[in-house]
Amino acid sequence: MDAVVVVPVYKPAEELCDTDRLGLISAFNHFAEYPIVFAGPERVGEKAYLEMASSYAVKAKFIVFDDVYFSGKDAYSRLLVSNHFYDCFRNYKFMLICQTDAFVFHNKL
Repeated sequence: MDAVVVVPVYKPAEELCDTDRLGLISAFNHFAEYPIVFAGPERVGEKAYLEMASSYAVKAKFIVFDDVYFSGKDAYSRLLVSNHFYDCFRNYKFMLICQTDAFVFHNKL
């Protein structure tokens, strides 16, 4: 597969608001043919996110990044410009970073 969909998460799945939950569902529905990777700190708990994806017949995985990158906007921005972040996805030609508050209406990847 040439493309990966990366979904950054910073809080436990149980704490997602309805809008974030709907955003995830729209990504699951439109990008199920691509690998979906949750990226977040260990403290959010990967199990609930993987179970949510599985309930929509989506195979996903979770990559843990240091908690410091999810402590605020500036720290998160540092993650998104770090070589470490992109090295985790070097096997893909393309990457879509899909925030939980984004709604996907059509797959044009």
